Amino acid sequence: MRKYNTYRRSAPTYRGKSRLRTKRTFSFFKSLLVLVLISVLGVGAYVGLHAGYTSFLQSDLSHWHAKKIAVEGLEGRLQQEIATLAQPYKDQQFSVKDAYNFRSELVKKYPMLSAISVKRELLSGTLKIHARLREPVAQFRLSDGTVKYVDKDSTIYDDPYVVLDKEIPSVELIGEIPEKLRSDFVDLVQSTLQLDKQLKFDTLRMNLTDNTVMMILPDKTVLEFAQANQLKQKAKRASQILSFARAHYAGPYQLDFRFFDEGKVFLTRKPN
Repeated sequence: MRKYNTYRRSAPTYRGKSRLRTKRTFSFFKSLLVLVLISVLGVGAYVGLHAGYTSFLQSDLSHWHAKKIAVEGLEGRLQQEIATLAQPYKDQQFSVKDAYNFRSELVKKYPMLSAISVKRELLSGTLKIHARLREPVAQFRLSDGTVKYVDKDSTIYDDPYVVLDKEIPSVELIGEIPEKLRSDFVDLVQSTLQLDKQLKFDTLRMNLTDNTVMMILPDKTVLEFAQANQLKQKAKRASQILSFARAHYAGPYQLDFRFFDEGKVFLTRKPN
């Protein structure tokens, strides 16, 4: 009778299984312990940093004193005025709240300034005030004779310190004067400056009640821009139409933009 040798893998004993299970359990608890330690250290670090930061704010910053005053971005009389306003804070305790209140005072007192900031430089002890003058793109006169200006951000403001180094157009505003005009209106003013030969105007009038714009040129040509939207595009189209009309017909003219959204502009000749 023939015998065959066979190999049978021995089954693991109960003892081996018990050791394997114990090893896995220990590894799990070890990982869990590491995670718990990391969490505790993280929370402790956050609490410590927060407490330190709060303490730093309450001790150093709130008791900060201004050793020097610096006014940047301005020059001349206006720079000196603001430096004088800040002088009482020199060598005095100056907090974050004081900086906020002083900036608010400057914003209210000097509407012709933009980008106003009041900062405390901790290392140098300098109280630094920075601002810049608005650049007017147009001016208009109120019924009481007061002149106000419009800047490129559409902000309306008064400026007794203004020194104009170039001519800016005068516009008429009818109705209640807001703090800001529509940006389209400022786009129109800037477009007319770029199209000076074709659209140099005598009168640029905006009715703030019904939100319409009209322009009168030196030759008495009237541009009825209708609603105060797409004014930059309307100015460009008006320039093109007037260039053609002047080459073929005698003026003055009248352009009606009421149907501009439909792609239509009506040109008529005005009687002399």
